Amino acid sequence: MKIKQGFIKRKIQDKYVVVATGEASKTYRNFIELNQTASVIWDEIKNGKTVEQIAELFVKEYLVTLDKATQDINKIISVLIKEGIICE
Repeated sequence: MKIKQGFIKRKIQDKYVVVATGEASKTYRNFIELNQTASVIWDEIKNGKTVEQIAELFVKEYLVTLDKATQDINKIISVLIKEGIICE
């Protein structure tokens, strides 16, 4: 899974947003606001991590179960895939 070319995350005040740049901005005119958890997921995907690796990080960092972490991560990823921002 990877972030499609032309999409970047930016911090605006205390919020994180994903916007399209360059050629991607010609067809994708929306932006997506990310909460803190989604922002971490974005960064980990950008760094080439798998869902399993991100879930293991969440288990350590947020003290949640592996199943709960995996479910939450998959929900966020499914939104980003539906929006056409990341691909599998």
